[in-house]
Amino acid sequence: MTLDELYEIFIEDKKIDIIQATVETIENRYVVISRYFGKSNISNINKIAIRKYQNYLLNECNYSVSHVNNLIGVLKQIFNFALENGYIKTNTIASVSMINKRVKIPKEKVIWNLEQFLKFNEYINNTTDKVIFNMLFFLGIRKGELLSLRWNEVSFAQKNIKIISTANREKGKGQVITPPKTVHSNRIVVMDKFLCELIEEYYIGQRKIYGKDIKQKFVIGGDKMMSFTSLQRLLKKYLAKTQLPEITLHGFRHSHATMLADFSTDIKAISERLGHENIEITLKTYIHTNSKAQFKLTKEIERNVQSHNKSKFIVLVDNIKELLRKEITENECTDIEMDQIVNLYNYVQKEVINI
Repeated sequence: MTLDELYEIFIEDKKIDIIQATVETIENRYVVISRYFGKSNISNINKIAIRKYQNYLLNECNYSVSHVNNLIGVLKQIFNFALENGYIKTNTIASVSMINKRVKIPKEKVIWNLEQFLKFNEYINNTTDKVIFNMLFFLGIRKGELLSLRWNEVSFAQKNIKIISTANREKGKGQVITPPKTVHSNRIVVMDKFLCELIEEYYIGQRKIYGKDIKQKFVIGGDKMMSFTSLQRLLKKYLAKTQLPEITLHGFRHSHATMLADFSTDIKAISERLGHENIEITLKTYIHTNSKAQFKLTKEIERNVQSHNKSKFIVLVDNIKELLRKEITENECTDIEMDQIVNLYNYVQKEVINI
C-alpha cells in the first residue's frame, strides 16, 4: 500500500471527528508530503527516511522549523491510524522526534488576571460589547463558539449555556456555522451569578427588539452572526484605550483557564469546562465533570469578583430581581404585561444602585 492510498482512507475517517477547517489544514499539509512520499510503499517509510525528509525540507526547501514539525505531525497521525486499524504491525516512525533547533524564541502569551480584566471592563461603554468580553473571560469559550451561540442555547433558570456549534471560516464559503471543534467541545458551561445577571439584562433589551422570535436569534448579532473581523476590531478599539498588555481574543480563554487553575486543583473539571478532548491537553496548554464541580468553580469566580466590587447586594432585593428576571425570560405574557414587569425590574435595579 502506498502512502497516498493510506492517506485517502485516513482522511475519510478523520472527517467524521474533526471540523472542516481542520480537515482543510491536514489536506494542505499533505499536498507537500505527497510530493515526496506519496508513491512510496508505507513499509519503506521509516525513521531514517523521515530524518532525511526533515533535512530536505529545512535545507533545500527552506521551510521553517514549525512548518516542518507540522508536516511530520501529519505523517505521525497517518501512521498511528495505520497501526490502530491493522494496516501496519509496527509504527516505524513513532520514535521520530520533532526538530528543536533553530527555533525562534516564541512571543510570550499575554494572560490577564481578574484585576486586569476588570480594569479593561471599565472602558467598555456598550452593553453588547460588555457581554462579549465578559463571556469570553468568565466562560473561557472559544470565539467561534461565542459568535454561533443562539438564545435558545442559554438557560437563565439553570444558569448555563449549551455549546453545540462554532463559527468557522471555510474556503469559498466565508464564515459558516459548523459542529464544535471536537466531540468533547459539545458541553454545558455554567455561568457565575454576576455574568448571568449581565446577560439577562442584555436579553431584556434584545427581547424588546425581537419579541417572541428571539430564541432563534444570535446572542451576538441578532439576525446576523458577527464576523471574526468585527470581533477583532472591537478588541483592538478597547485595547487602544488602556495601558494593559495587548491580549488576543484567544488570550481570554487562556486567562480563564489560568484563573480556574488558581481556584481549583480539579483539572478534570477545568478540562471539561473548556471542552478539551482530554486532561493532557489542559495540562500541556494551560498548566462530562459533574455539575457540583462546575458550580464550585463558578462560586469561586463569584467570590473573587465580589471581592473587587465596592457595593453589597441586599438578599431580599436579589430575590426580587431574580423573580422578575424569571418572569421576563421564561414566562409567556402580553406586551403590556412585559413592559410593566420590565419597568418594575428597572425600578428595583435603580434603587439598588442608589443604595
